Amino acid sequence: MSSNFEANNNNGEKQLVCVTGAGGFIGSWVVKELLIRGYHVRGTARDPADSKNAHLLELEGADQRLSLCRADVLDAASLRAAFSGCHGVFHVASPVSNDPDLVPVAVEGTRNVINAAADMGVRRVVFTSSYGAVHMNPSRSPDAVLDETCWSDYEFCKQTDNLYCCAKMMAEMTATEEAAKRGLELAVVVPSMTMGPMLQQTLNFSSNHPMAKPYKFSNQRLKDLGLEFTPLRKSLHEAVLCMQQKSHLPLIYPVPKLSSTVPRCRSISDTTIKLFNMSCNSAEVAANDGSSNGGEKQQQQEEEVVCVTGAGGFIGSWVVKELLLRGYRVRGTARDPSKNAHLLALDGAGERLTLCRADVLDCESLRAAFAGCHGVFHVASPVSNDPNLVPIAVDGTRNVMNAGADMGVRRVVFTSSYGAVHMNPNRSPDTVLDETCWSDPKFCRQTDVYCYAKTMAEKAAEEEAAKRGVQLAVVLPCVTVGPILHPAINTSINHVVRYLTGAAPTYPNAVAAYVDVRDVARAHALVYERHDARGRYLCIGAVLHRAHLLQMLKELFPQYPVTSKCKDDGNPMVEPYKFSNQRLKDLGFEFTPMRKCLYDAVVCMQQKGHLPLVGTAVPDQNFRASTMSSNNSMEANNGDDEKKQEQVVCVTGAGGFIGSWVVKELLLRGYRVRGTARDPRKNAHLLDLEGAKERLTLCRADVLDFASLRAAFAGCHGVFHIASPVSKDPNLVPVAIEGTRNVMKAAADMGVRRVVFTSSYGAVHMNPNRSPDAVLDESCWSDPEFCQREDIYCYAKMMAEKTATEEASRRRLQLAVVVPCVTVGPILQPSVNFSCHHVVRYLTGAAATYPNAVAAYADVRDVARAHVLVYEHHGARGRYLCIGTVIHRAELLRMLKELFPQYPVTSKYMVKPYKFSNQRLRDLGLEFTPLRKSLHEAIECLQRKGHLPVVTLGITITITMSSISNDNNGDQKRQQQQQLVCVTGAGGFIGSWVVRELLLRGYRVRTTVRDPADRKNAHLLALEGAHERLSLRRADVLDFAGLLAAFAGCHGVFHVACPLSNRDPELMAVAVDGTRNVMNAAADMGVRRVVFTSSYGAVHMNPNRSPDAVLDESCWSDPEFCRQKDMYCYAKTMAEMAATEEAEKRGLELAVVVPSMTMGPMLQRALNLSSTHVANYLTGAKKSYPNAVAAYVDVRDVARAHALVYERHDARGRYLCIGAVLHRAQLLQMLMDLFPQYTIASKCDDKGKPMVKPYEFSNQRLKDLGLEFTPLRKSLYDAVMCMQRNGHLPVVLP
Repeated sequence: MSSNFEANNNNGEKQLVCVTGAGGFIGSWVVKELLIRGYHVRGTARDPADSKNAHLLELEGADQRLSLCRADVLDAASLRAAFSGCHGVFHVASPVSNDPDLVPVAVEGTRNVINAAADMGVRRVVFTSSYGAVHMNPSRSPDAVLDETCWSDYEFCKQTDNLYCCAKMMAEMTATEEAAKRGLELAVVVPSMTMGPMLQQTLNFSSNHPMAKPYKFSNQRLKDLGLEFTPLRKSLHEAVLCMQQKSHLPLIYPVPKLSSTVPRCRSISDTTIKLFNMSCNSAEVAANDGSSNGGEKQQQQEEEVVCVTGAGGFIGSWVVKELLLRGYRVRGTARDPSKNAHLLALDGAGERLTLCRADVLDCESLRAAFAGCHGVFHVASPVSNDPNLVPIAVDGTRNVMNAGADMGVRRVVFTSSYGAVHMNPNRSPDTVLDETCWSDPKFCRQTDVYCYAKTMAEKAAEEEAAKRGVQLAVVLPCVTVGPILHPAINTSINHVVRYLTGAAPTYPNAVAAYVDVRDVARAHALVYERHDARGRYLCIGAVLHRAHLLQMLKELFPQYPVTSKCKDDGNPMVEPYKFSNQRLKDLGFEFTPMRKCLYDAVVCMQQKGHLPLVGTAVPDQNFRASTMSSNNSMEANNGDDEKKQEQVVCVTGAGGFIGSWVVKELLLRGYRVRGTARDPRKNAHLLDLEGAKERLTLCRADVLDFASLRAAFAGCHGVFHIASPVSKDPNLVPVAIEGTRNVMKAAADMGVRRVVFTSSYGAVHMNPNRSPDAVLDESCWSDPEFCQREDIYCYAKMMAEKTATEEASRRRLQLAVVVPCVTVGPILQPSVNFSCHHVVRYLTGAAATYPNAVAAYADVRDVARAHVLVYEHHGARGRYLCIGTVIHRAELLRMLKELFPQYPVTSKYMVKPYKFSNQRLRDLGLEFTPLRKSLHEAIECLQRKGHLPVVTLGITITITMSSISNDNNGDQKRQQQQQLVCVTGAGGFIGSWVVRELLLRGYRVRTTVRDPADRKNAHLLALEGAHERLSLRRADVLDFAGLLAAFAGCHGVFHVACPLSNRDPELMAVAVDGTRNVMNAAADMGVRRVVFTSSYGAVHMNPNRSPDAVLDESCWSDPEFCRQKDMYCYAKTMAEMAATEEAEKRGLELAVVVPSMTMGPMLQRALNLSSTHVANYLTGAKKSYPNAVAAYVDVRDVARAHALVYERHDARGRYLCIGAVLHRAQLLQMLMDLFPQYTIASKCDDKGKPMVKPYEFSNQRLKDLGLEFTPLRKSLYDAVMCMQRNGHLPVVLP
């Protein structure tokens, strides 16, 4: 796009322009664009020194041509100072809010800007308005075209409380009025909702449609029993991962995530959804800032190597695991790598983990370990009170920092300890412990050598980092608990074992801070990937008194003799101190509940043999099975302290979603479980549960068969009645009511004393008369008549619960009712249940819309724990509302999008779009970026800046939505298999991009090249995913045997290879005979599908074609004309004909991509033909241009087209791949606009004749497959930047 300022710059001097509000979303991009065009830019900000404006100083050209100055639009003097000497002003500054003060600020500020500009001799102002000043008019016809003549209705804006629109409209009118008064040239840009990547660090504003408000609720009764609810984000994340593992969604294959470019989203048909896969280990996964010069330059696609010291330890092992899951190549140091076999068993270790021998006191070994690494995680530190620990910790840390700096490492994450924070006797008990706190070194030296060592080591790390210019982030974990990866027990877990087994006879009257080891590992990765993360990050999940910790253990594992005596019984209990973990939370971190940490730690120790499995005797003299008593046993009802016997309990509907988890929870707590099912053979997953072999029996029973229930309940101490179909069947009501009555009667008849009934929040919240401000709790009931009309399932559950209450009262049964809401989380059963089916449908986009509604959600594991908790608490009676959170459906989908952005998550139904005109800007040469691209790059940017998880791509799987059964009994698994495809001519311009696209889509790719060892093919091995899924084979299209070997085992072939020359004597043979060989070799090796790369030289070279004819797939070049004029076009025409002929003969599926002149960035090192043409024009090697038109397309679009036609099983025949048809003069004008600093040819060879007109063309077939073409302006820009980076073009400063 040419600039009006540039047009006025007749003397070629560099112009100085000023941008108000330079640090905002739009303002930052305006500054960037002006710098790229060579302007000197002055940016105004309220506080130029504020770190939120630092991104501007990193823009390309900023160090030479950007200055920031303090100014405020309400301060006319500061504006005059800012505009002094400027040729033009861009007035972008405007707050986005509905603050009532916004209108006067916007209007007066604009008036000040215009007048200050006029006072300082500025001739031209560009004002940023908003489409809020255009479209807010209720009287506008829906058929009217929205254009520059339209204005919003001020009164309507005011009435609808849209003060922002009022402000922008009045500000624009003020600008127009003042400009006319002061004789200024004024241009107004009226942007709509603005999307795309951010340059600034903070999220910009975006508005939402009014949403139903979440209601208040109370889950206090369950919290009082000790239940801690799992964050919904975690539930959703694990639910999706589980469905991937069970083949209900594509499996995750994590690969490196440091790519700054992700393939454009493909269109999704009604029946088939192609999914990109990603592994986000947690909701907190954030992106490494991959921007270079403000994100302008593309990064090299390579896996990042990081080194972890002390990789085999408790924390170190989890850090390694986390990094592998995020796609890094990890080098782990250990004194003896042979003792760390557990690391080699981690997911991804085979391909991306190496262990090396190193010692922190041996600098040479550290330098060898850090060679080639991008970052270092210094975790190694012994945990002891050995006096020699201090020099090891301090000197070792200095060695690590210096070795890292010596080897070019720019970023280090250091694992300190909260022992370096809280050990200060002078700290007030009311002080909030945060990152500013330091332990007192003298006090530590006298009382705790470990804390002293960690304090001094952290200070040494900071000192060396400052000295050597290394970026340092420090994670400060507290007492770390959770499951162990290494075989031995570490210190913190040993404490848990001692308390759990009663080996520690007493506990101290003390508090401590605790955190989950998985959170510590995630914190390390998070601060590493956030480029702006510096300094200390306190990693504390909870601060508890030791008695509170032991109480948790008692509640979770009542069968163990947990220590119960305090060493300091007579004194008041020490109060927990306050702390702040806000810095990590600000990075998006959510801490794991302490109860879950302890639970997982104990279960892990049982599995590894460090604790006896539940229900088995222990030989240790300090731990006798005969003395194990349950803190919450049934016998407590009688007031005595009898020995706990193994209880038999029965679970109805044991094979369902909730039922399976209740069975699992009961088995883990040591119960003998009897599970009822209509057909026990269909519940094999229950038999795989831990403890099932010894303590689970399945029996056939039906809630409508009273005799079968009596048989199932015989000898049981308790019953969990969960069985209930989830459907809208009118017969559901009598089944639910009669079935519940039968269960209660049969339980009473068989001597059962205690029943836990699973109700539903459908029995609580369905009441249209409930006030939206009312708190939903156990006293609330749904309205029966309303439920009967609106939701038969809710009616059935409500009536069943009332029946259970009535029968329990009549039969004197102890009844506790768990009332779960929409239940999500991982599934144990093979089939997808109702709530998870909804998640699948939203995640895959099969659900076209979502309702404007709120719902309550709980994790299935919390629901299971709630059942056991209310059973084990002898005083628990009545209802227990089991709700973790209440959110709007849009918020739920937003979570899914954030966790799994590669899935086509459902978006809200659309209001009918109105017509609009952007012709005035188009007339100036602006080409609008497709919204899909804007959104894609916006998300990618958010990932880099840590606002979204980084996408790591796996295999491409085709899911037919009809295969996702809504039937809970359906078990339709889909085979998850990576396809092997072969690409001929992989090292070329187009071939390289085809390989890259296929790797990003998860294919295993075999490529043919003449010499795999040739350095010109090395770029292929550096592609993302190449290490695991790319192989190079020596083959020539004229060597039939070589092709047979290359195609063996392949599902598909992409035949791209073809020399691009009119002088190559082998051209015809390679093109035609080579194509025949490829087709026949493919058929011989069982390949069913071939994609052939033709050329538009096989389409447009026909002198008899009318200039008014539309060029499309039905057009063919004239072979005789081509033979005389252009041998390359002749060769491609004949080769395509040969491919078509052989495909028909051999029964192959053939799709042909017909690209035109292909532009864009190169992956290979050598210049290709089209890039050479561009370079020749830019360098002045070409002094003139022909009077000719040509068709152009971006190489990335060509690669995507190849993948698209391959993946659409019905794609056959030709697909014309053209993005634009331009006269050469237009192409050169684009180059001049983009790169005015180059001397570009401006003379036409055929100056006297009329300019040839571009012909019409159709690329509709590819558009119908969902391909959106990249604007040629972007292709040219990226091509030139790439050539500059690769040294093919000199970097000329404007």
